[in-house]
Amino acid sequence: MTPPRELWPEVPPALEALCLRALAKRPADRPGAASDLAQEVQGWQERERRKAEEALRRQTEILGSILNSMSDGVMGADETGRFILWNAAAERLMNMPVEDVALPQWSGHYGCFHPDGRTLFAPEELPLARAMRGEAIDDAEVFLRNEKRPDGILLSVNGRPLEDAQGRRSGGVVVFRDVTTRKLAEEELRKSRERFELAVLGSQDGLWDWDVEKNEVWYSPQMRAMLGYNEEEFPNRTGETEKRVHPDDHARWREALYGHVEGRTDHIELEYRIRHKDGSYRWVRSRGVALRRPDGKAYRMAGSSEDITERKQAEEALRQSEERYRSVIAAMQDGIAILDADGSIRECNAAAERILGLSAEQIRGRTPHDPRWRNIHEDGRPILPGESPPPMVTLRTGRPCAGAVMGVHKPDGTLTWITVNAQPLFQADGRALAGVVASFEDVTDRKRTEELLRQTAERLARCEEQLQRLAGAPQAAP
Repeated sequence: MTPPRELWPEVPPALEALCLRALAKRPADRPGAASDLAQEVQGWQERERRKAEEALRRQTEILGSILNSMSDGVMGADETGRFILWNAAAERLMNMPVEDVALPQWSGHYGCFHPDGRTLFAPEELPLARAMRGEAIDDAEVFLRNEKRPDGILLSVNGRPLEDAQGRRSGGVVVFRDVTTRKLAEEELRKSRERFELAVLGSQDGLWDWDVEKNEVWYSPQMRAMLGYNEEEFPNRTGETEKRVHPDDHARWREALYGHVEGRTDHIELEYRIRHKDGSYRWVRSRGVALRRPDGKAYRMAGSSEDITERKQAEEALRQSEERYRSVIAAMQDGIAILDADGSIRECNAAAERILGLSAEQIRGRTPHDPRWRNIHEDGRPILPGESPPPMVTLRTGRPCAGAVMGVHKPDGTLTWITVNAQPLFQADGRALAGVVASFEDVTDRKRTEELLRQTAERLARCEEQLQRLAGAPQAAP
């Protein structure tokens, strides 16, 4: 007999062991009954489901930890303008809690002004509102001043729309940071080189000052230390620095640097890799601005570089974790659907498409109350709108539901019987409900078998009754 792993290398060992037992040549080595094998398979599925749920929970924890460890503020809203995401840095920068106020009230409530500090933003022109409409926002400036921040701070805001795998918008997200100090430093640069150098020496980032005309670069001690060099070893010409840029990033680095020198951009902000003295590469984020003569020609450029290697490694670890999580979900035989806090289905796996007879695009956005499901109870009664399927019960109570049986009509009219389990998903604080993971198994064949056994038992009972009547009837004379 060919082992299952030779036909399907990714077969889980536990499932392979069950298959081999079921196919054993000796009856004594096989399960005693089909129901015993079914119970073992269901037990394996339940264990796998729990592993997937734990991976999802861990994924949520990792994302929450990363957001709350960031120094940049992050805020996101769904398509209705309801805030669905924010981190501690966002509340710290605004010096007030994020409150779910209506979009037309955002500017007045949080104190969002144009950079002049006097003109209030029209709510629909705020970076987050624009991102919700599908725009990509880079380096928009918002002056934030309210009762909690009477002096105000200047924020640099980047925004992007939130989209699902099919490109459908579901809201927007912005990342912002306090650039008040940077803006003041740039103003001082225009006034005095000496004052600029004092700011450089007092900075904790790696800083550089490039004399474009002489092609000489001065690096701060922090910049040299970031790459493992002392003052004598570190090169002071851009050509020597260019050799240390990672080959895959070289074209972007050169375009950013010389594009700004030539006046095609108004500043530099670039993430790239540069070789450390020990031969490894470090991720850095560099920002810079050029000083220009009246004719527009750049004669000097200054900026900062920040080591973001740890952040990049965390992002890569998160990406790999998400890929593993998606692979597990995709490989499961049970249908899996992830519901948002409003009950709408956000994601589902291929098994869910197969069991429900719908594409993922048709499933996403529906709620368990959607009348198109045409769900029925186990006794054949339709599930009415006022009744709550297991996922909605979990959303309402925050408690798991398990083992509910219901019938679902596929678009072709066939009836599929499923058992449904629902597990709550919580926010990083462990208290706020973020959504539900629903898993469901196709038990149509099992229901048919049960019905067939019931009908067979009834026929046997009728036969037995007829035999008893015949045995008690008087015999005819010979």
